[in-house]
Amino acid sequence: MMEGNSDTNAGAGLSAGRVTAVRGAVVDVVFDAAAGLPPIGEALWIDGPEAAIAAEVQAHLDEHRVRALALRATGGLARGDRVR
Repeated sequence: MMEGNSDTNAGAGLSAGRVTAVRGAVVDVVFDAAAGLPPIGEALWIDGPEAAIAAEVQAHLDEHRVRALALRATGGLARGDRVR
């Protein structure tokens, strides 16, 4: 259901999201309702304390949030960090 909806938004016009939770390599991100969600498998870039961290969207949690898997250490990430 959400996958079909998000495909129409694939990478186009998505606003920046914000980290809402970090648990090891698992990162939850919230996006504006109007912007839609990135599709599953899409790369996200999290503005970390030293450098951007790549993460891959693994699941849509609801209409506003995704769960992503960081592709390197998440030490120093915090709630509120910008995601693009």
